Amino acid sequence: MRCPASLPVPRDTQAEPPSTQSHHGDHHPRGDYSRHEGQTRHLHAAPAPHRLDGRIALGLALCGPSMATPAENEYEFGLARELGLPISLYAGMAGLPGAVDQLGRQGLLGPDVNYVHATEFAEQEWTQVTESGGTVSATPTVDMTRAGSARG
Repeated sequence: MRCPASLPVPRDTQAEPPSTQSHHGDHHPRGDYSRHEGQTRHLHAAPAPHRLDGRIALGLALCGPSMATPAENEYEFGLARELGLPISLYAGMAGLPGAVDQLGRQGLLGPDVNYVHATEFAEQEWTQVTESGGTVSATPTVDMTRAGSARG
């Protein structure tokens, strides 16, 4: 996440390199999944003119249950909802089933959640997304290049 030049990010809130979170179940080192809270709050507090007159809206792309612990999910969803930000996360990808079910067990489903991919959703997950008012973003180019991502 980069901040426009007119919004200097305080040194103590700059994001760590993306290598601190892998996409295969390794969680944040030191259990510090709150490390981006300062930067998120800083960007959220930016005056509207610095957000290009409302043409760009802030949202949070979270790791989600396939790539984070339940505690991490609760913390990150809580931050997004406290700030009124939409949530986007990977869910239903090949080899990573049950994301929507997990979020449902944690009480985290809602109309503010967008699920990216959804190629491996079980029928009950589609129902949960629909009933909670969530949305799905298709990524056909990416999904067609991943082995097992598309059912044939």
